[in-house]
Amino acid sequence: MSFKRALALLCTVVIGCVALTGCGKKATEQWAYIHDTENPALCFYEDGTASFNKAKYTSYEVTDTKIRLTDKDGKVTEYEYYDDGATRYVYDDKTYDYSMGEDSSQLIGVWTSGESSYQFTDKGTFMEDGVFPGYYRVQEDGTIRLIYNDPFQDTILKYRLEGGKLIVNYPWPMVKTEAK
Repeated sequence: MSFKRALALLCTVVIGCVALTGCGKKATEQWAYIHDTENPALCFYEDGTASFNKAKYTSYEVTDTKIRLTDKDGKVTEYEYYDDGATRYVYDDKTYDYSMGEDSSQLIGVWTSGESSYQFTDKGTFMEDGVFPGYYRVQEDGTIRLIYNDPFQDTILKYRLEGGKLIVNYPWPMVKTEAK
């Protein structure tokens, strides 16, 4: 075997090993969305860094109710969460625009954000994303309880209406995955 071929083979093996080990960065804890358990979305690393939904953070802090992530520019993003047995529910804001109805200062109407949507009626029914129907109850604590017709667990959303926009703080269920 020539020197060039041996060097090329050695480089290929080294690059392959680095790719398989993730450049040596070891997660101490990682969580995946319950609908995609193969791909961790929230990772805390031994070196004090973190990643969430593919964004990288230079540091993190986890309290009993909040996850604080700091990016390279020093901006802190905070997420509320709660654990329920083996499931962690991480709240994430999403803003919806009022797209159909009579009064954007109330919940009743159609709200859209990209491919996502909610339709709330004055009869207490809702439709999520055009395919998930059910009943809803607005609660005094600034939440909405979604009671699905399908065999889904009831979901409690935090929400607020601001200037013709619906801001929903949805609890995304996550499960712990094996740290790599």
